[in-house]
Amino acid sequence: MQENVLLTEGGVLVSSARFVTPTATYATAQISSVRTASVAASKTGPGCMVAFGVLALLGALAAMVEDGAAGVCGLIFGGVLSVYGLRQYRAATPTYYLFVRTTAGEVPALSHRDWETIARVSDALNRAIIARG
Repeated sequence: MQENVLLTEGGVLVSSARFVTPTATYATAQISSVRTASVAASKTGPGCMVAFGVLALLGALAAMVEDGAAGVCGLIFGGVLSVYGLRQYRAATPTYYLFVRTTAGEVPALSHRDWETIARVSDALNRAIIARG
């Protein structure tokens, strides 16, 4: 039987005979099903940065009353910390997973931050399973 390549992308190969990821190779004949899942990115760290930045800004405003130079340094520190925390908060993206069920059980075969990549691999795997019959 000739191997028909359905997808080659970013170190991932899906063919009628095998599914190759950067860390493992699976025989397509052993894959019985495919599913996807997502895990939301943690925003705890960036949220804490913003909170500490706001507290530093408030402390700097209070310190400006007594010592202008110390207050300005605190404003700069608090502002930078708040802005960086907000940028990290907004940049947090979920991680998408592709799980394959084999005779050995279900395993997370691939993870990626781009949903479209996971969807293309999942579609190619489903086509490979259907084609094998």
